[in-house]
Amino acid sequence: MPRPPRAAAIRRRELLAAAAAGALAAGESGRALAAGRDGDSRAKRSRASTATWDQRTDPADLGLVEAAALLHARQLSAVELARACLERIEVRNGGLLSFDGAPKAINAWVRLYPEVALRHAHAADRRLASGRRAPLLCGIPLGLKDLYAVRGLPLTASSRVLEGNVASESSAVWARLRAAGMVLLGHTHTHEFGAGPTTDQVGNPWRPARSAGGSSGGSAAALATRMVPAATGTDTGGSLRFPASFCGLSTIKPTYGLVPPAGLIPVASSIDHAGPMARTVADCAALLQTMGAGAWLPRLATGPRTGLRPLAGLTVAVTDRLPDAAMQADAADG
Repeated sequence: MPRPPRAAAIRRRELLAAAAAGALAAGESGRALAAGRDGDSRAKRSRASTATWDQRTDPADLGLVEAAALLHARQLSAVELARACLERIEVRNGGLLSFDGAPKAINAWVRLYPEVALRHAHAADRRLASGRRAPLLCGIPLGLKDLYAVRGLPLTASSRVLEGNVASESSAVWARLRAAGMVLLGHTHTHEFGAGPTTDQVGNPWRPARSAGGSSGGSAAALATRMVPAATGTDTGGSLRFPASFCGLSTIKPTYGLVPPAGLIPVASSIDHAGPMARTVADCAALLQTMGAGAWLPRLATGPRTGLRPLAGLTVAVTDRLPDAAMQADAADG
């Protein structure tokens, strides 16, 4: 699977640091990354940076925080980013990949909404260019697990039982993300009704014949193949954590009740958790800020720690006890 170039005009750590500085300066969830609003000189710098950057990296390869830094600095437009992701989906979602002689498509998406995505992206660009502070997530493309309702769009839980079902109201999570200016690309596959650990219709991006994990396997596969920089999932008994680990991603399983479940198709309402999925913990933290919006939500770090001892004060748990059952060789080999 293609990787972003190692030598990029705008380096990853620089983007993360800029994004973190801006988020902290804003002082609350969903505020814009700091970008100097200095008129013509800023626009000239932005155009010059864009020309160099565009030659080095496909916008679809950017993570959430990286893309946000460029969007808020006006070095990348939301329309450019959305189109890059839609083009990446066209190339990678249905293409047959083969490992160990077993071809299988990634098939991460139940439905795509390109017209909706471009309409959202144009609105995000207008918001970013208005001169007013835009939320951190403004212009970022998103994949919603097919348990999250979006008013006026199909909601099927990856099941033919709900074929033709259209949501009459949006889920609380999508309402928050849309208010923050996110761009909806489509609904991602889930194990039918979210009730299983494998998402069998989705291929693992690293070994397509194997499971992407479930039940948020479509979101995980879309992220790992760099079709989208952010996605949502749900976790009732591991459905955020399994696909994230199977596909080499990050997730955060929030405290129960932190993210409102209203408008989600339930599996077991007393233990369902809606949560973020992305390629880094920083990206997940930025997404969770809005999913669990409210003044009581503690601010989460979205950039790298600095200093000579960046991990000072953290505790890491390590066990010397192995499971009773021996680990299979292919699992141990990764």
